[in-house]
Amino acid sequence: MFAKINSYALLALFVVALTACEDNVSLEHVQDRTTVKLDGTFLTESPDDITYPVKVLFAIDMSLSMGTSVNGASIGSDPDGLRLEAAESFIEEYNTYEDTSFEIILWSGSILDCTEESNSDCGFTKDPDEISRVIDGAANESYTDYIGTLSTIQSDLYDDIYNSDDSDNLARSKYIVLFLSDGLASDGSGDQSTDTIIQQVSDMVEMAEDAGVGSFSFHTFFLDDWLADYDDPDDDDDTYSNAYELLEDMAIAGGGTFTLFESADSIDFIDIVDLRLTTEYEVKYLVAYNFNTIPGTELIYADSDADGLSNDDEQNIYGTDPLDYDSDDDGLGDYVEISMSTPSYSFDPLDASDTTCSSYTLVNGEWPDTDSDGLNDCEEILIGSSRYTIDTDNDGMPDIVEFFADTNILEDDTGTDSDFDGRENWQEVMEHTNPKSNDPNLAAYYAYEYYIYDEGLVEIDQGTDEVSYQREYSYTVTNIDIVDTLIAGRYAEVTDSGMSAGDNLIRFYIAQVPEDFPDTDPIFRVAEFYINVDDDEDDLNSSSLTFELLE
Repeated sequence: MFAKINSYALLALFVVALTACEDNVSLEHVQDRTTVKLDGTFLTESPDDITYPVKVLFAIDMSLSMGTSVNGASIGSDPDGLRLEAAESFIEEYNTYEDTSFEIILWSGSILDCTEESNSDCGFTKDPDEISRVIDGAANESYTDYIGTLSTIQSDLYDDIYNSDDSDNLARSKYIVLFLSDGLASDGSGDQSTDTIIQQVSDMVEMAEDAGVGSFSFHTFFLDDWLADYDDPDDDDDTYSNAYELLEDMAIAGGGTFTLFESADSIDFIDIVDLRLTTEYEVKYLVAYNFNTIPGTELIYADSDADGLSNDDEQNIYGTDPLDYDSDDDGLGDYVEISMSTPSYSFDPLDASDTTCSSYTLVNGEWPDTDSDGLNDCEEILIGSSRYTIDTDNDGMPDIVEFFADTNILEDDTGTDSDFDGRENWQEVMEHTNPKSNDPNLAAYYAYEYYIYDEGLVEIDQGTDEVSYQREYSYTVTNIDIVDTLIAGRYAEVTDSGMSAGDNLIRFYIAQVPEDFPDTDPIFRVAEFYINVDDDEDDLNSSSLTFELLE
């Protein structure tokens, strides 16, 4: 069902030698410049790729009206258990995705059985044996206690949401409840209050919203096989109409859909329930960033080891190694130690004894970086950012870019203009200018220029009636400075041959969010390439680079 289409970029690079005297902007200091232009196209995220947690809870009516034996004959809405087979088929279809999990609750006058977690409580699982245990042991009995069942559903959802070990990813999680019954709510003592039932469903929606869940929906299914024959569908007061309306109202309250199954053999969840978080992703932010250049107050400076300090500052002020991101090898980058120093405590980038990383262990010679954002876990703890998400403040700018650009990594400051130059911080980061320098001439001279064009929707062929789209964009980014770096540097081991003198690392980040949930944590993709300051246009050909998912 889910078509796999990767986001991609066609990157065309052109090197242009420029000098300040060729520009009309009057500057106090000038420098020779070499710039590159970046051209390409990319597709937004495919909504059919499940790259976020999806939790599906089946609540299946097992009351006697579903099936029993009378005088040796099987009667009822579903005496052969076809509704259970449909649920099992749905789970088999989607359990292959790493981020999907399922809970089954079999209910009647009480909870008869449920899938269990390791602590024996009802909960979500991916274990096929546990799922089969519940389905294979199913038996019909007694009444249809909606209120008691809904209380169990809400309790299980609450426990899963608030006891999650992956709370940072909750904003990208999708919870789906599938509630199937064939009759009215009754616990044996009489019909249950419809107002109470609707309120229970509404309470679940409110709970999910308060917890920051990305998406929650409550879907209902009415199997009318026996009630349709038993009651007059034209009688507004009969059991059939009341059951139909109750389940329909439950779906409305839960932000889901109501589906009528006229017979058990028509039950099919696969083509009805949509596991996608959205129908389309939209671009929240994009930024090209040369990690080997630092925008100063007047000039562009080279940073050979991509540690956030210029070569000149490392050699002339701090005495650190301009070819080593972490001069004292203590797990904290040189710029991290200097920028996090305070009047009461000063980190020394040349003294490993002041490290805060002693509890971490190198893995293949690298410090752990759980979110793969370029700041290792130890650095993020010191800085205060999250080591589980690429964008701690959810503003679309990656943590490492914000940290090196000296904007607020912990709070959304997209509407802030730190230097009062009329250009907000997000714009200065995007254009690779200094957000603490308010010289408009310099900004106009050095700013990256972006030209983004919406090329329209590209339909994804899923082989089903559901429609999915990716949006295609073309882009041009010009005026990207590259500088004469020294040999080696932080990313020297990234390429097979290592880096050479003059190499620059440029990364192009794209932050995307579901259009239906624009406030959720962005999904980040990045394409990176190396270019040497001595390359020329004839030596560079268009190439196809994949935008890799950062997770």
